[in-house]
Amino acid sequence: MTPRLATCCLCFFPLLAKPSQGQILVGRESLHLGQTRAQVLTQLSDEFRLDSIASTGDQWVVESKAGPPFTLDAVVGFTAGRLSFVNRMWPIGGRGDQRETLTTVIRALSQLSGSSSHPCSVSASTSSEPSLELQSVSVSCGHHSINMIAGDAADSSAPTISESWSAEGPRK
Repeated sequence: MTPRLATCCLCFFPLLAKPSQGQILVGRESLHLGQTRAQVLTQLSDEFRLDSIASTGDQWVVESKAGPPFTLDAVVGFTAGRLSFVNRMWPIGGRGDQRETLTTVIRALSQLSGSSSHPCSVSASTSSEPSLELQSVSVSCGHHSINMIAGDAADSSAPTISESWSAEGPRK
């Protein structure tokens, strides 16, 4: 392997690296379903701003500390004081940056490879109303899923990619 090719491979390897089985990375923090609320909130509070979502039970919004505006990084949920749900956002390149967007899609979907002994399913939907035009695709493998949404809503046209884990199985 030439030095130039080796350098190229080393540059792209981190983009394809996956966390170990059961590990959920939110920023630099490694979480696992079943951790206590205190453990998770203490870990995340060093790097993120945390806000409780009172109307949804025991769920917390995980945002960047830099702001405003604050960047939504994840939502974590607890059942009986234990981490039971994580929804992590994948940052997408600027509007029109097709290569960066496609790279993000590939990185997100690669997280599903080998992560579950459950078969995977793919669902797609389109919604069209006067102030809303959305297309979405979800790929679910047991308790782990990737959700992609693109379109135009009244106040936003940014595509989103999120990755979810749930102790209770896929959320509908």
